[in-house]
This record gives sequence, C-alpha cells and structure tokens, in this order.
Amino acid sequence: MINQFLSPFFSLRDDQWGGSDEKRFRFLKETVLTVKKAIPENTPLLVKLNTNDHTPKEGVVPELAAKYAQWLDELGIEDWHLQQFNPV
Repeated sequence: MINQFLSPFFSLRDDQWGGSDEKRFRFLKETVLTVKKAIPENTPLLVKLNTNDHTPKEGVVPELAAKYAQWLDELGIEDWHLQQFNPV
C-alpha cells in the first residue's frame, strides 16, 4: 500500500497526500515517524523501498527512489532494502 502512495502512476491524488514527490512521500514519512516514536530508541528501523514500478507511464523509477532514499536517510532510517517491482 505504501508504494501506491509513493508512485506517480498509482497515486492520482492531488491533496496533502499526493500531487508532488514530497506529498506522495508524506504517507511513508508519517508512518516512519510514528513507528520511531513507538519503538525503543536504539532499535533499528528498516524500510523496503521499490526502485522501479515497470508501469506503462512514469511510476517509481530509480531516480525517484534515490530521492526517497535520501529523505529516509534524513529521517534517521538506519537501513533500507531496495527492490525492483516484478509484475509477473
């Protein structure tokens, strides 16, 4: 579900949760911040991040995934797992 918020192809919203890269990232950001508050301080938080939707029109592509990864780093995410979506 989170990938659907992150992807310009799947997220057609034009409100506080979509329309720009920053707004699409907001759902993941809010999720990360909420989880970080709920877990012990020294517990690592890992995020699995899609790097390519392979959609007919632009979705998540490696350049956008790199931007999201940078923002995750700024949120203090200790590590992330990058994967490429496989529609088959």
